[in-house]
Amino acid sequence: MTGPEARHLSTVMRVKQGDPVEVFDGRGRLGVAVAENISKRSVTLNVTEETLEAPRSVGRVILAVSPPKGNRWDWLASKVTEIGVDYIYPVLFERSVRQGNAKNFIEKTTAVTVAAAKQCKRLYLPKISQPVRLEQFLADGINEASSLKVALMSLSEDTIFIDRLDPNWQKEDIVIFVGPEGGFTEEEEILIKRHYPAGDCFSVSITKNVLRTETAALSASAILCSKRNSCE
Repeated sequence: MTGPEARHLSTVMRVKQGDPVEVFDGRGRLGVAVAENISKRSVTLNVTEETLEAPRSVGRVILAVSPPKGNRWDWLASKVTEIGVDYIYPVLFERSVRQGNAKNFIEKTTAVTVAAAKQCKRLYLPKISQPVRLEQFLADGINEASSLKVALMSLSEDTIFIDRLDPNWQKEDIVIFVGPEGGFTEEEEILIKRHYPAGDCFSVSITKNVLRTETAALSASAILCSKRNSCE
């Protein structure tokens, strides 16, 4: 092992020869290893035990969210990783905050989710995409999802999310659309609802209060992941 992970083990964790170390690949594989040769630049690990967690095939939580700016995006990506969101799609709406340079966006966000996954011992990293316009997101679709429910977090909706949620929702995947703090435009809501079957797409709110984008996204994700886990 080389690079930042090796430096973290040797200088931060201060792993010594013979110490046990857990390693994972972000795709469900967990290894128990023993540290052997250790330097500041590299660590040799001898994997003595390995397990593989099966990927989730239904009940996946897909977050399509207007990315808040700067550190607020990193905070959101970290927290929804801890909660258990399966896909993170940054979607640009008409009222979205203008983003800076998108170079290395996936690499930087992945680094945030890796740190969160290590902290919470999650074996699968969420899948992340580059920021895209709403129209492009709808056109591209979600390749691995065959049956979807769609929830729009709307500022003008009186129906509370937890009251509208089907108790058996985890038999399907669900997309949560969270717009910018100015909300969706009327045209965007119409566009989303026309794209999905009428019975599978509904508008809800988390609370009667006006929430920041990352608060609404994390709250909706927490409700879904908590209910999903209670049924497993």
